[in-house]
Amino acid sequence: MSAQELAALDKAIAKGKWFYILVVGVLFWGCMTSVVVATIHYLTSDTSFWGELARALCIYPAAGLLFGWFDWVRLQRKRDRLRAEYYQPHNE
Repeated sequence: MSAQELAALDKAIAKGKWFYILVVGVLFWGCMTSVVVATIHYLTSDTSFWGELARALCIYPAAGLLFGWFDWVRLQRKRDRLRAEYYQPHNE
């Protein structure tokens, strides 16, 4: 399992830091969080869904830059840890 996970991490990292931050952080996390937050606000208050969505799309994709960057760092650390475990000589 470690070899497959390591290959998947290498593939994700090979796409590049900014690609990962923009796609995972801004587009995926930021936009999906905006829709969820706007829906919750719409259901729990008397505000318009589209107004809430417009406001959320200003806040959460910007925060997604930080989320993407922190996740990128986490991804690299995980890859480095798996490489150290996978390529470490086994003492038998």
